[in-house]
Amino acid sequence: MNNWAPALGRRSKSARLVEKLQAYLESRGLDGLIPAGRVSVKSLSLYEKQGLSNEMYLVKIGTAGGGAKDLMLRLYAGDGKKALREYKLLKLLGRKNLPVPKVYAVEVSGKILGKPFLIMEKVEETPPREEREAMDAAAMSLVEVHKLEPVELEGILERKGAYPLSEFNDLKAMLVVLAFSTHRILGSFPKYWKQVKMLEVEGRSVSSTPRLVHGDYGLDNVVHKEGKAYVVDWESAEIAEPTLDVAYTCNMLGFGDELAGRRENKLSDSFLEAYRRHGGTTRDLDFYKRLAALKLLLMIEILGFPSLFSIFVGRLRKTMKKPEVRLLFGKLREYLLCALEDKQAAPTSRNP
Repeated sequence: MNNWAPALGRRSKSARLVEKLQAYLESRGLDGLIPAGRVSVKSLSLYEKQGLSNEMYLVKIGTAGGGAKDLMLRLYAGDGKKALREYKLLKLLGRKNLPVPKVYAVEVSGKILGKPFLIMEKVEETPPREEREAMDAAAMSLVEVHKLEPVELEGILERKGAYPLSEFNDLKAMLVVLAFSTHRILGSFPKYWKQVKMLEVEGRSVSSTPRLVHGDYGLDNVVHKEGKAYVVDWESAEIAEPTLDVAYTCNMLGFGDELAGRRENKLSDSFLEAYRRHGGTTRDLDFYKRLAALKLLLMIEILGFPSLFSIFVGRLRKTMKKPEVRLLFGKLREYLLCALEDKQAAPTSRNP
């Protein structure tokens, strides 16, 4: 549990944290930004926009001219492996000129702020002129991400096994743990188990060309700046079939279309068209949309009910207790159930 975040507003506690961060950064510097011995930490405060799992903080660093530069500090639960993995991945993507935040420091021991952390660039958003421009930029960035092959990711990400069949081992394990850790999943267990088995059988004949995938490519993880879509939050990155990323994005955009009552000119269609136009492929899209829906449905079950997983997602559980969030997730759950049970593939879903 994060035992210091609630105290950031108390001056003495916040000041001590700033002093610890100052001492650490003064000794090592900020890679490619400020050398050791010249870093001045002005403040550290909870950022207004938070992710669901790891906490984000705004760090103000003093500049030579007497001003301040804003950076982002991401705090991780665990032993620092996730922080180091994201640091290495962002470094690699930056070297390949992909639009991602620059990273300046990583601390994996947790001894400085109580948890491992990563310090990165704060990408200043310049909103697109209209939504279609946003879809185009987001699709273009994702196409570039999907060009990275497993060999380029050695030492950062490892393949789980034969894809997509390896996904079903994880899904079945999630279901079993859920069934034994909460009574409320029991009624849904047979239905979910049947869906997993049906998709697993179908997956045996599905083709796959594993590449780097983001794993959580929603618009909340894209920051638009000067016509480009900067991709943030790489915690869920893995080596998998790129169509899974596209399917997840289409599902979430489709849910947004549903909420907005859009029956024509849907953002989900616009994104898919742009992804293909920029060179992306969408093999077996219908299959991967149902797989993405099932994965997200199980995650909603994990977040919504007491389970063994709640030990690791305390922040998520707190968020899910808010009435408006529970209502939204309820609607999302209904939408995903419909998507999961819809076996009719779109005419273009097998575009090679």
